[in-house]
Amino acid sequence: MSLLLMLLCSDLLRILQRLLLMLLVAILTVAGMFQLFAEPYVMTQGGPAKSTVTVLYFMFEEGFKWWNLGSGAAVAFILFLCIFVTTLVQMQIARRSGAI
Repeated sequence: MSLLLMLLCSDLLRILQRLLLMLLVAILTVAGMFQLFAEPYVMTQGGPAKSTVTVLYFMFEEGFKWWNLGSGAAVAFILFLCIFVTTLVQMQIARRSGAI
């Protein structure tokens, strides 16, 4: 009976480890998307129906194209908070895994 319990626990831990890895990959992908600017600006300038507008491109457009400096600054501050929280989460995960 204890062997069966150990096998179930190891399977559960393996599943949990994979879920955490997928979450980390998703966080890194979102953080990378937050910093995407050059490609949409150079290639499509927002694309058809604003389909390639990213957060950074939106911030640039609000602040410098339409001169809504308050809106651009607000988007920049929210972007800073998102990247800061993402960095804190990554540091906590790295500390728990022993990487730092």
